[in-house]
Amino acid sequence: MLNAVGGYDITGISGTVNGNPSSDAITGLIANLSQPFIGSCCGFNYDNVLFALGPRTFDTGGVLFSTVSGNYNLWMNSDTDAQLYTYGAPGGLDVHGTLSATLAPGWQAGASLGRLQGPAPGLRGRVAEVWLAADLEPASLPSTAGRSGSVSRVEWAGSLQQMVDVARRDGSTRSIQTLGLVLNRWLTPELYASAQAHSAYGGQAGAYSIGLVGAGWASTALPAPWQVGAELLVGGAGGAGVQGVSGAIAQGLVWAGLAPAGSAQQWRLGLGRAASLRGGGASPVASLTWAVAFGQVGR
Repeated sequence: MLNAVGGYDITGISGTVNGNPSSDAITGLIANLSQPFIGSCCGFNYDNVLFALGPRTFDTGGVLFSTVSGNYNLWMNSDTDAQLYTYGAPGGLDVHGTLSATLAPGWQAGASLGRLQGPAPGLRGRVAEVWLAADLEPASLPSTAGRSGSVSRVEWAGSLQQMVDVARRDGSTRSIQTLGLVLNRWLTPELYASAQAHSAYGGQAGAYSIGLVGAGWASTALPAPWQVGAELLVGGAGGAGVQGVSGAIAQGLVWAGLAPAGSAQQWRLGLGRAASLRGGGASPVASLTWAVAFGQVGR
């Protein structure tokens, strides 16, 4: 019997995934509680629907199943192009070699080369990385009493974000809820630099993540306990079949903050927009942030 999306519900699967050097036995279908609509599990969006009467056997959700070594998602993004992706079971090998050099006191640059090997034969790859690092708080010099310099305001913050109507790979649009960690370092009483990492916890986008860096401005003229500000960030995002706000992105926000009297904490409500820099789509964003400020000796 045809289901609500014009296909047939897959209720079981068996066989092997042929690979090199060995085959991987299928142990069962991973159930989709949202079937026949898109569900999310194990880092994949899937529907477990077979389209026996159409030009495609599967849609972009496809079928999700487990094997001895991990989980596989088989899906199609055209009538002739099928994709098989896998995440392995815990375990494997990660070997890296790193070379670093001190450019100046408190500044380092480095490069890393390595190889990853998972428990399944197909789970392997090379890794290359270059990086530049700076101490946020300089170490004290030998034979001195301690650190010296001016004190800078630094904030650690937790953030909840709602991204509205984000386009997915299967043609649908759904909102995404993310949980983020934010580090702000104030350069002047009004300007700050920001680094942020957000990952989805809702909206059937569990593997979707965002990394952002940028700068912001905050008012100093408003009477306490109020403050307003704005920030502009750039970075990258992707995962979980999200097509809209993915790849290279930019995010702009305006926010209003409320700090309890005599407290280093502040609650901020933000509104803005996140967009792909290559025309992949845009989404309104609302955020609720709790920030805690402390002082560090600056450079």
